[in-house]
Amino acid sequence: NTNEKHINRNYDWFVDQNQTGTYSYENCGPSCTSMILKWFSEANNVSTETLRSWIRPNGGWWYTDDIESVMDSYQVPYKRKRLDNASQLVESLNKDKIILLCLDGYYLSDDYSAVGSGHFIIVKGYINQNGAISFETYNPDSRKDAYYSADKVLKACLEWWAYYYEIG
Repeated sequence: NTNEKHINRNYDWFVDQNQTGTYSYENCGPSCTSMILKWFSEANNVSTETLRSWIRPNGGWWYTDDIESVMDSYQVPYKRKRLDNASQLVESLNKDKIILLCLDGYYLSDDYSAVGSGHFIIVKGYINQNGAISFETYNPDSRKDAYYSADKVLKACLEWWAYYYEIG
């Protein structure tokens, strides 16, 4: 018994933070924001580098407030919600909303070797096979359409920031 949801566009909206210049190693926030803008409207083709030149142009992590200010500027509708369980994310996806998560990559994947690896990712779908849920993501760290188990996603969020953005 499988059900699934995939929120895609008929154009490419993935951004690989590792191709974004000087601050690529810390551009997950502006890269996800660039993806959100482009997903919302194909006309919003604002590069990560342009966003970085506006907010923290000398480097540094982006914060949720930085992303909110850009979404507000482009009139992208969003709601910040407390995260308690994976079914909330499934409900948002079923309403054709994408999700922005701010999490600790260490709990998400072996690709992140240290606790405190703050990272933004976009959730754009899921597969539920007999109750085992995996989320389809645009992880700006060179991982387009990467799947992560709901348990790992939830743990990575709850260890870092127990909220999510429902976008759209």
